[in-house]
Amino acid sequence: MVQQLGTAAGPGVDCCNATAASENRQRAKIGRTRGAKVFPSMPKWSEVPWGTVITGLVAVYGAVLGTLNFRRAGPKLRCEIRTGMTLIPADGDRTYIQTEVINYGDRLTTLTNIVVCYFEKRCSWARLLNRATIAAVLNNPNPEKPLPYELKPGGAWSALTEQEPELQDWGTRGALYFDLYHSHHKSPVRKRVRFRPPRKAKSGA
Repeated sequence: MVQQLGTAAGPGVDCCNATAASENRQRAKIGRTRGAKVFPSMPKWSEVPWGTVITGLVAVYGAVLGTLNFRRAGPKLRCEIRTGMTLIPADGDRTYIQTEVINYGDRLTTLTNIVVCYFEKRCSWARLLNRATIAAVLNNPNPEKPLPYELKPGGAWSALTEQEPELQDWGTRGALYFDLYHSHHKSPVRKRVRFRPPRKAKSGA
């Protein structure tokens, strides 16, 4: 009787063990699935919302273009310095330094003044730190268009400064600059003033 009970209980116990093992494997599989990274599959070309994609690209292009236009907007000044200029008809032996400013931007600006900066040494700490040996403001370089002067887009402004021996000496021994200040920026437009060596007169044949 005892043997029959034992034999009958054997298959039941094995069945329970198999069920528990199957459940454990299922739980482990679920745990691995939850912990694993699931990467979405790439959509087919026919499933891509091309209208939305194109609209987004156009919006990005417009934003980039608007940013570039904003950064490029405003007055842009081109300053040229010419030395050794004379007048016709001649004004004696006088020579002049011509300053010409052109606004090639899309907005007007106001030219405030021109500062003469002389550095005793061309390469020095004073030059790097922008501490001029002598600094002076040009006094009314253009009486017909006095500073401050409103310079419109596409407009030009010019002035003549007498080329005095002192200025020529500064530009020859050290470094001489004309700093043009205007209303749209704190930093000036700086141009180096270079003097050409005097031409030697040709001897007659």
